[in-house]
Amino acid sequence: MMAVSRFKLLLGNRLLSTGLISLVIKVAGAGLSYLMFVAFARMLSAEDYGVFAFSFNLAIVISAFAGFGYSTAILRYWPQYMAQGRPEYAKGVIRMGSMLSFAGVAIILLASLVIDQVTGARLQKHFLGVAILASTFCFGDFAAGVLRAQHSVVGSMLPRDVLWRILAPLAAATLIWLGYGLNSANAIYVSAAMLGVLLLGQILLIFRSTARLAGPAEAVSDWAGTRDSLLPLWGAGIVFAMIQQMDVVVVGYLMNGAETGAYFAAQKTATLLSLVLIAGGLVTAPIMASLYEKRDHAALQKLCKELVLAIAVVTFLGFVFLVFAGNLLLSFFNPSFTSAYGILLILAFGCMIDAVSGPTAYLMQMTSYEKAYLKIMVICYLLVIALQFALIPRYGGIGAALASASGTVIWNLWSIALLRTKAALDPSILGLVWPAKRKGS
Repeated sequence: MMAVSRFKLLLGNRLLSTGLISLVIKVAGAGLSYLMFVAFARMLSAEDYGVFAFSFNLAIVISAFAGFGYSTAILRYWPQYMAQGRPEYAKGVIRMGSMLSFAGVAIILLASLVIDQVTGARLQKHFLGVAILASTFCFGDFAAGVLRAQHSVVGSMLPRDVLWRILAPLAAATLIWLGYGLNSANAIYVSAAMLGVLLLGQILLIFRSTARLAGPAEAVSDWAGTRDSLLPLWGAGIVFAMIQQMDVVVVGYLMNGAETGAYFAAQKTATLLSLVLIAGGLVTAPIMASLYEKRDHAALQKLCKELVLAIAVVTFLGFVFLVFAGNLLLSFFNPSFTSAYGILLILAFGCMIDAVSGPTAYLMQMTSYEKAYLKIMVICYLLVIALQFALIPRYGGIGAALASASGTVIWNLWSIALLRTKAALDPSILGLVWPAKRKGS
């Protein structure tokens, strides 16, 4: 029980400071991420940068498959078991996630040796690099999830959101300075190597924080207790990664490298608008799980209202800024990328709708609606991918952006409607003026 008391004290006393720290790191990380991709764009040709973007996003999608959903599951199960006074099961969740992550990475690396022999020219010479980067993403996502669930915000976010985004382009620039040159393959290897070094520090931190919070309890793996909800969490993670990243892969498959690079620059610029939504979700996801476990409906709805108000105001101001400064931001990557200004505005509109919808994705996954969330995501993604293959050959990047934004709008509206009718919860801006009512109230 001492471990449980420590956990509850941590949750109560550090919520405000955790949110502030998370926001500061996320803001810094977003800026550094943007600068990292600008730096790589400046060091690579427009064609090579498109191949780098294609490979980078493909690695993220592959890592979602390899992680088995545990980077999200740990946000739910750790606080749940700790709130129940079962720290041994909380430790067991970490052990299960580690085992599955190792299995996923082994599959990635073995598959890369086979796929390397049959894949197209763009990836044939460095598919192993994509596999290694995907592996580091997989382990990194799980490690960050564990530390986030344990409210170690700095440990979960600082290495990847800040340090990696400084070290990766510096290492690439060092290669150029030493006379080795830089191409898309080298850029992927450098990125994976820098992230892997930082991941070692996170692993050490997990050992320390787990012992401190859960005490000396022996880990107990509750496979039966997590199996039913893990599959939809895993599936939702895969579909979400594909919706967020696969459009660049599809564009790269259907269009040339320079066009892919321009689309990637527009996507990275537009997703700056998702900054506050992501930061808020990262901090509040474990709290949502804990409040839902305690059946504190009023506190959960209040948390969503406060969160979406802050998200909506900041995101709208950011959208206005992109309307006026979009061309300038795209030119930082490459002067020719200003051709993607229309793409930028369409993607930014989708991000704004996502933001004013509130922490919908986190709320559904941290409660008992993960299966419904997966169903919505799968249907919406199938719609997006069908639209992309239909629109890209005719309209190019604009078609890809329209498909992506449409999917974002549809799944948010669908999810909000489900939460209002089934759970009497509304995480969107609509909930501020038209609260969802529970049956009988």
